Amino acid sequence: MAYEISTDSPDLIMEVQVFGDDDPTGYPVNNFTMRELRGLGRGMTPGDSEMGEDSRSVDPTGRASTQFPFIARWKEDVLRDDNGDEGKRIVSRYEPEHPDHFQRLIINLKNTDTSATCLVYYVVIKRIAYEDSLTGPLIPPPAGSRETMEDTQTPGLKPEMQDNLDTPTPSNLYEEPKSQLTEEES
Repeated sequence: MAYEISTDSPDLIMEVQVFGDDDPTGYPVNNFTMRELRGLGRGMTPGDSEMGEDSRSVDPTGRASTQFPFIARWKEDVLRDDNGDEGKRIVSRYEPEHPDHFQRLIINLKNTDTSATCLVYYVVIKRIAYEDSLTGPLIPPPAGSRETMEDTQTPGLKPEMQDNLDTPTPSNLYEEPKSQLTEEES
């Protein structure tokens, strides 16, 4: 599972809890506010994202982490940026090197600042399906949402499966979240 969230609030928590087969309590992937992630130095530090003398955010790119959720962008001013966007933009990502094994997950967005509203620009959640070479796919492949394999020698695949892009592997199988029901589904 990987995610990205963009908000205007440093006090937002994207709380992510994952659960295994026989694990009723689960474990947290993230339970920190954007401000706390920055304070921990996950992606950047408060010094990296200070306001300049002209009251403009330095707006640096965060350092990626394959172990923890991290701050990818911290723009705390309301001035127009090079993309034409006005307003604060704080982006957090989680892109693990080794995918979390889970059967279900719970995601809560919490605004911890009770005196201000919070705007969420977008949330992206991706799930990765695994293949066990002895039993086959653990999660059926979603139709039409695979990325192509970039390397020709995927570890763990039998030679006859190397050229078969319909075989789900961590490098070619991602599922986009479904955000709306169609008229036929409702």
